[in-house]
Amino acid sequence: MTCGMLPVFKPAGPTSAGVVRTVRDLTGQRGIGHGGTLDPGAEGVLVLAFGRATRLLSYLPDVKVYLAEALLGRSTDSLDIHGRVLAEKQVPPLTREEIAAQLARFLGVNLQTPPMISARRHQGRRLYRLARQGQTVFRPAQPVSIGHIRLLEFAPPRVRFEVSCSRGMYVRSLVAELGESLACGACLAHLRRSFCSGFAESACTTLEELGREASQGRWRSRLVPPEEALAHLPAVRVAAAGLADIRHGRPLAAPAEILTLGQRTFRLVAADGRLHAVARLEQNLLRMEKVLSADGEA
Repeated sequence: MTCGMLPVFKPAGPTSAGVVRTVRDLTGQRGIGHGGTLDPGAEGVLVLAFGRATRLLSYLPDVKVYLAEALLGRSTDSLDIHGRVLAEKQVPPLTREEIAAQLARFLGVNLQTPPMISARRHQGRRLYRLARQGQTVFRPAQPVSIGHIRLLEFAPPRVRFEVSCSRGMYVRSLVAELGESLACGACLAHLRRSFCSGFAESACTTLEELGREASQGRWRSRLVPPEEALAHLPAVRVAAAGLADIRHGRPLAAPAEILTLGQRTFRLVAADGRLHAVARLEQNLLRMEKVLSADGEA
């Protein structure tokens, strides 16, 4: 069974689910999922998982980097340039330093309300579907973390910046909040994700490249093995005698050297480096969270 991760470059236009459908058609594989949805108008890194590797998506590094362009003076219902215009205001005289100072206010952990036009669910229904029906529902604010935010260019009325953030943050909402802080409104004009879940844009395969390689039966060479995708997690090497316990989901005694690391999630690997499980440290025991089969499939 095919198992692994594949970072692809999503072009602007299709939805993330649409990219998955395209890749299914190109490769003939059914079991494909993705991590970190990109809006249809956005482009950049989209991480796909094949086979049982879809169960490992939540263990990928929780860091994303975006290059964004904000249009000051315009507010829309979708918070981006593709939405219905709600208000337009004159942009006040602003300096580069003032813009940079306002962006810096968002550093750290903040509460952010998901936009109505988004793929979040409310009582099992996508928010954007409810928005199309003219409904607005309560969306609880969620904590999001911004690691760095840097002004790249200010050419009024446009602001270009780079931001690194945690899972679940909407750059559209960040741009709208920036517009509010500047008293003129703003919407997202362009978004490109340059890094996602441990994968940089330079590691991505385009859909065109994937199509050519699929036609030649070589697309699997692009897959990143699970042990490489989860290389950020500390590894615990397990002797051959312990692999049977792993396959049966039995906890293992934790090696003394990992007890003081302050880490709770570990890769359990064989002598050859093959990933066999993801385990959580609890009371000096490594308890299995995701067990891999003997051939290394999740």
